[in-house]
Amino acid sequence: MTIIVSESSLPQNSSAKVRLEFLDGMRGLAALYVVLYHSTNGTWSDRILPSWCKMAHRLMAWGHFAVAIFIVLSGYCLMIPVVRSADFKLRGGFFTYIKRRARRILPPYYASIAICLLFIAMVPALRHPNGIDWDNAMPAFRPDVLISHLLLVHNLNEDWIFRINGPLWSVATEWQIYFVFPALLLPVWRRWGIEALVIAGLALGYAPHYLFDGSFDSAAPWYIGLFALGMAGADICFSARSTAIRMRERVNWGAFCAVSWLFTALLGISNAVWFWSHFWISDAVVGLSTMLLIIFCFEAVRNQEKRTNPAALQILDSNFALKIGHFSYSLYLMHPLVLALTVISMRGVITSTPLLWISIPLVGVPLSLVFTYMFHIVFERKFMNTPR
Repeated sequence: MTIIVSESSLPQNSSAKVRLEFLDGMRGLAALYVVLYHSTNGTWSDRILPSWCKMAHRLMAWGHFAVAIFIVLSGYCLMIPVVRSADFKLRGGFFTYIKRRARRILPPYYASIAICLLFIAMVPALRHPNGIDWDNAMPAFRPDVLISHLLLVHNLNEDWIFRINGPLWSVATEWQIYFVFPALLLPVWRRWGIEALVIAGLALGYAPHYLFDGSFDSAAPWYIGLFALGMAGADICFSARSTAIRMRERVNWGAFCAVSWLFTALLGISNAVWFWSHFWISDAVVGLSTMLLIIFCFEAVRNQEKRTNPAALQILDSNFALKIGHFSYSLYLMHPLVLALTVISMRGVITSTPLLWISIPLVGVPLSLVFTYMFHIVFERKFMNTPR
């Protein structure tokens, strides 16, 4: 949902509206990248590709980190109305807030579970190993799997986490963070500011990893720290505090953003194995870079009358990115099923491995966009106007 704020709420003297459409664009492109990742990597576990395919394969290999972007965006968007409120509290209190979140997130989530279970029951090939990510969806009808998904706790157990539909694990993690946000993160921010907020978020997020020897790493609890980074970004953008104003006016956010993303890229490329085996660190690196990009784009929007929009903002504000952003949640929820059906169907027609590797994204990605847009119209769109 596009966020529109009045610039009169900021230190500048202007009554103009600031449309933060780039947030939708960022969410949309991140979701599309996840689909590309699953179409080129998730469908090719343990398969050997010819050398000419490997470069493209590697470029699409970072889909996991799109989830870190989603979490930072969530923290940023949910924090905006709190920062701009008179009492720095959730509008309507905790129960009204959680009802809004439930209405926005849960109907499409439960609809995706129902549809996936229906297809698994109807299509025998979905219940048998195919050498793709979808294999992790089985067993789907076991009572503990069903109950854990209904209660959104399946991310806490490695035997549940990827059943039925793999990407649903992150919905459970984000849902749990929705309770940490008002209970712990907001009180720390109100009392001690953004520095304490980020420290508390990272400490709380990393504690399970170190206290329980990684037993709960499947839930990615360090996303609490990424959510706190998003909250801190909203404070920097919207707060009337003198320190936030000085940061907005004096910090070269473009330089910080560029350096951070360059460092992230170099670290990932030069130490790919380490990057993938240390999610609790690499996710935080991506999260910090995402926060800096959001602030940079916000400042560009706020000052767009004075200068030309930077390339990053033009991309995130493009019609293509925004259109996908409008149904990015549905795209994220339902694309694994579409890709699995695509792979199963095409393997009976195409026997050449390189040709199949190219054909799956060419066919599966457009099909995913079409099917998930229809899913969005039926199961998501009516719930999107819920205020944050």
